Amino acid sequence: QVLAYHYVNESNAGFAATPEAGERWYRASAANRWIWGDSVNPTDPDLAFEPAPGGWTLRGTKRFSTGASAGDVILVSGTVRGGDDDGRGLTVVVERTRSGVAPLGDWDALGQRQSASGSVRFDDVLISESDVLAWAGDEPFGTLFTPAIQLSFGNLYLGIAEGALAQGVDLVRERRGSWFLSTAEKYRDDPFTQRIVGDLDARIAAAEALADRVGDDFDAVVARGSAVTSEDRGRIAIDIARLKIVTNETALDVANRVFEVTGSSSAKASTGLDLHWRNIRTHSLHDPVDFKRLEVGAYVLNGENQPISLYT
Repeated sequence: QVLAYHYVNESNAGFAATPEAGERWYRASAANRWIWGDSVNPTDPDLAFEPAPGGWTLRGTKRFSTGASAGDVILVSGTVRGGDDDGRGLTVVVERTRSGVAPLGDWDALGQRQSASGSVRFDDVLISESDVLAWAGDEPFGTLFTPAIQLSFGNLYLGIAEGALAQGVDLVRERRGSWFLSTAEKYRDDPFTQRIVGDLDARIAAAEALADRVGDDFDAVVARGSAVTSEDRGRIAIDIARLKIVTNETALDVANRVFEVTGSSSAKASTGLDLHWRNIRTHSLHDPVDFKRLEVGAYVLNGENQPISLYT
């Protein structure tokens, strides 16, 4: 998750920034070997950029700022309050160590514990024109950040499912004997065990095929650059929503049902098989998957796309 956020946050230099600004940010990131976190959660009230000599003063707090407390720089979005640009959305890049930037260390979820997704408070942080990555806009190519991060979620969920099954298979292979009513000598040879593993493996394989196809389609859209249309952007957003629906349900099911074949001993805390379920259960709540189902249904039935946002 942290790696995906790093790449997607950094990609805003290509999606949203002007070509000149994008090159500057990419060169700075490479030269300084930056890891990028973010503080852009749209469900909190916007951070306020108040006009000040030479730029702005940034104030406010953002929750769910993934990677912000561990990265070198933070992608920050908010709204200008006052002056000629009052009401405009602004995205900047600030160093985590800049005066006034205070990660609060309050991330206390049951899963994704190392994602550094706690809150960040900005206390009168000085922002200059050189910190600006982009002003908010609705040009289709510049808004591909959201499909990109949602695509990473779909692949994250797929990876959790793969990890849960891989650990489960290892545990089954290590089990001695079999259930006393079974006709098999070992659990790995029991038809019920093989049936469950086969079902979970097939579902993961189908999700992986979808993820690969959607990933290729997204790359093709990105390759069009400024020629990307609203229709292009809408179609890829729906494809990615489909992927998220499928991988969300697959990962939740695999991480839960794998215990059916690993046995009671796998419920020991020291085994750690619960890690996969805790991780998917935590991150799958990022934005309600039911609304992804509605997005897909509205598109299939009526050709409708949801308004562009940091979730759609």
